[in-house]
Amino acid sequence: YTSAEEALGLAGERMDECRESAEFLSSKKFTNNSVVTYIADVFQPELLEAQKEIEESSDVRAIATRQSMLEEFKRVPSMVYQAIEEQPGANLKSSKGTWWGAMNAVTFVVDHKWGHDRDAALHNAWFGARASLKQKAMNKAIEYAKAA
Repeated sequence: YTSAEEALGLAGERMDECRESAEFLSSKKFTNNSVVTYIADVFQPELLEAQKEIEESSDVRAIATRQSMLEEFKRVPSMVYQAIEEQPGANLKSSKGTWWGAMNAVTFVVDHKWGHDRDAALHNAWFGARASLKQKAMNKAIEYAKAA
């Protein structure tokens, strides 16, 4: 193989993995509580840990604590929660109420709503910390979808 053929083979494998992940995530529905937990897990894990401690140390139901967690979201997690319903394509069957829609809400906010310097945002979305954040969001979405 030439290096170009190897690169194309790897790209093809990666595309197959992405397609399989998208199909899996679009087949799994989330609950409001699970998606709030997911967003906290990706963006504010310390908030998730605090909520777990509250749940373990009291008789407070998880539903009540998830609502209070939503109220404590910072700007970006709040934007993601809102984007689940408002992002382009949010009403598509593959997106509405699915883990694919939740993952795409993260991507939409990270790539299109977060920050003002478009050149820096593009580089960061592809190669920087935001690329890592999107990969974390994908891994977490698969984890939550498997539990759904």
